[in-house]
Amino acid sequence: SIASLLTVRKGIEAGEIGQALYYQSPDAAASWSSLINSPHYPSYNHCAESLERLISSTQWEGILRTGSHARFVMLGGGGSPSKDMLLIGNALRLIPKSRRPIQYVLLDLSNPLLVDSTRFILRELARREVATDVTVWPIDGDFLKLHECSSLPAEGSRTIWAITAGTIGNVRENQFFNSLNTRVGSRDLLIISVDTFAEEPLEKFRARIMEKY
Repeated sequence: SIASLLTVRKGIEAGEIGQALYYQSPDAAASWSSLINSPHYPSYNHCAESLERLISSTQWEGILRTGSHARFVMLGGGGSPSKDMLLIGNALRLIPKSRRPIQYVLLDLSNPLLVDSTRFILRELARREVATDVTVWPIDGDFLKLHECSSLPAEGSRTIWAITAGTIGNVRENQFFNSLNTRVGSRDLLIISVDTFAEEPLEKFRARIMEKY
């Protein structure tokens, strides 16, 4: 598109082209799907498994059952609909009907990935006959510039923000948190996915991460 070409031109002039451009083509969703389903890319499944452990915890259950959180914002959320359905399915089980419909916001720079994820989620909600209990809200925007995302829902309920699959490792952390601070409330929560290490030497951990990526 003309907009993409102009963005590329500006990137060339600045000496840096953002990786978001890789996800603007019409076949971006298919390309991304083939990547995350590859046996050589275990990170997607690792993230999903970690997410399952989180939402199975007693602490998480207590937050959703007794708190007032009924809105989720998935940052960089296009292209991971199976993980979206993990969160949505769990929220439908734990959040009382009095706090519905649950708002589920997908925010991503890639319109093709947003469309693909939104369609998947809506089909699943219809299949499970819970479409009226969830409002899916796709937003084409940059999570590093949340102050510019005027289409984000107005604050009204406590929000659970999420950035998964190690996405934060692809951006400057201070820029991410400065952006987040322009929109979060004092009682909001953040789900963040990163590689961690415990009882292994640091050098062994570094070698494992290098091999993984």
